[in-house]
Amino acid sequence: MKLIFGVDIGGTRIKIGRFTEDGKLLEKWSVKTDLSDHGAHIVPLVAEKIQAHRKARGISEEKVLGIGMGIPGPVAPGGFVEKCVNLHWNAFNPVTELARFFPNHQIRAENDANVASLGEYFQGAGRNVSSMMMVTLGTGVGGGVILDGRILVGAHGIAGEIGHIAADPTQEEICNCGNRGCIDQCASATGIVRKAEKLLASVDQPSALRDFETLTAKEICDCAKEKDPLAIRVIEECMYPLGVGLAYFSHAFDPEMYVIGGGKVGVRLYSALAFGIATFTLCLSPVANFFATVAFLASGVVAYIVFKKIYGGLAKESPEHHPSDPRTGLAVGDTRRIGLFALIIAGLFVLNVALNLLFLG
Repeated sequence: MKLIFGVDIGGTRIKIGRFTEDGKLLEKWSVKTDLSDHGAHIVPLVAEKIQAHRKARGISEEKVLGIGMGIPGPVAPGGFVEKCVNLHWNAFNPVTELARFFPNHQIRAENDANVASLGEYFQGAGRNVSSMMMVTLGTGVGGGVILDGRILVGAHGIAGEIGHIAADPTQEEICNCGNRGCIDQCASATGIVRKAEKLLASVDQPSALRDFETLTAKEICDCAKEKDPLAIRVIEECMYPLGVGLAYFSHAFDPEMYVIGGGKVGVRLYSALAFGIATFTLCLSPVANFFATVAFLASGVVAYIVFKKIYGGLAKESPEHHPSDPRTGLAVGDTRRIGLFALIIAGLFVLNVALNLLFLG
């Protein structure tokens, strides 16, 4: 039986697993990522750890079928990486580099979220759907899209890269990619910590977060699970832009399922994501549209009552001449027309909800 090594190269840690050919995990371990010298030591470290593991387990080179790597950024066919901000790589090919250490083995590299999507599609949450999107939350935010059973790569390998969609116009910091407002800047582990530190410095609100000398995303999420108000605010403000980004992808690809993966996924993250998605997705949330309809219907009724109260008295005083109100210049007879117009607008929203319920169930 041949063996395969899978390598998830992250900006903080490198995770390595040994698998059977049919995808069964046999063993896994991790090491800290060495980002020095523009990430030049990352691939040699991967090779060193795989070789050490192979020799320690008495596994011959002939028994190893190949090695696959997940890279946190766009990967072109053949493994070429134009730019990977989290690993400090520029115009680099990790496949060619790793092949120097394993010349007789198959070496492959792909975007980490894409391969995570494939894993979920074949053996995880996406087994019963034909289209899905996987979002990975770690040092950065990645995404992979599967349509009709095939991974969507795109012409330049950037399909699904949700982390660098500008969805938060309030951001002031510049992302590693050079833009502002990126989802990666708020929904990643580093983004969550940055948001927490800013809030702790700007408000006097008591919080368990103040008890930690050095904050991590895990500690912030743990405090949110314990209902710490400030920690909850951090999570909600960080995850809302990601929900907005998922709404954008819903309009572009309309996947059957979103799969969110990462060490800090929890109920608070899901609720904040759901709010962002429901706010910006058309015809995907009958409940949200119902509340919007109620609001507009109530506005129409209130508008009718207010206009009738303002102008109704004038109409009684001079019903024949229909005088104008000096405050607005509107004729008293316009009262009914304005109120009717407001109710028509509200009726259109009622029709919108009816159509949602009819076609989306």
